[in-house]
Amino acid sequence: MDPPTFFNPHPTIGACEIGVLITYALFGVATVQAYIYYGRFPNDDSKLKALVTFVWVCLLAGVVPAGHAIYTLTISNFGQFFRSLGLAPKSLGLSFFAGGVTVVAVQGFFSYRIYALTKKLYIPMISWCMLFVRLLGTTAIFVTALQMTSLFAYQERWGWLLTTVWCISAANDLTITAALVANLISHRSHIHKRTVVLVDKLVMWTIDWNADKAGIMTVVAMVCFVTMKDNFIWLGVNVIAPGVFSNSFLASLNSRAKLRAMNDSLPISTLNFAAGSPSGPRASVEQISKGRQIA
Repeated sequence: MDPPTFFNPHPTIGACEIGVLITYALFGVATVQAYIYYGRFPNDDSKLKALVTFVWVCLLAGVVPAGHAIYTLTISNFGQFFRSLGLAPKSLGLSFFAGGVTVVAVQGFFSYRIYALTKKLYIPMISWCMLFVRLLGTTAIFVTALQMTSLFAYQERWGWLLTTVWCISAANDLTITAALVANLISHRSHIHKRTVVLVDKLVMWTIDWNADKAGIMTVVAMVCFVTMKDNFIWLGVNVIAPGVFSNSFLASLNSRAKLRAMNDSLPISTLNFAAGSPSGPRASVEQISKGRQIA
């Protein structure tokens, strides 16, 4: 596909620039969240701390080449708009790869959460297999992007690969969210009524972190790519996605302080719970223990 004869900077270079600016803002938020995490949870397992560092480094490795790409498009090629559209910076491929690794790491963590809750491997294994395929696809996109001479031609030739990666990512998001929510809801019938409030809070946060904030970015990028081949809005959305995923991951870790505070209040409230009467039935030790496990 050749570059269009009529140049409209707003949905092309403009979309990329807006996406990069939002990405840098999300990187700043992720940096603050990582700092809060290390200060708030110094006793966490070293593997979890290493994962937080890895996600942050991958996010940094994605925003730096994204900044280089937009600098090349708007400054190095200033006044040569058709050249900018035809010869895309190679740094775009590196940004896509680093962002893809970030998403894989975050989804892998949430997949492990399914195993930690259920102690069953079949759903996490399905998720990890999809992540492996997604990582292979991301690597293929990176390698082919290093050889591209035109972004429009790349869209035409390798569009199916981009769409496949996005479809796998969206399917994995749905699988992880559905599995976590279903498992949490299944606990509602085995715990005390006051603990149900905590479970409902976890359900809402799970949907919010995995579906509303993170997974929807992948779907939006794919829809924009399929329906709007003559602009780069999909590219602007795609470059934002890793920042959303990483912030969702860090927010889920930092929110444990609030969940623990809610959980610490459970024994007193549940032991004296009786529909507003202090003389009513008491919660069993098993119910309280189950609430703690969920939290």
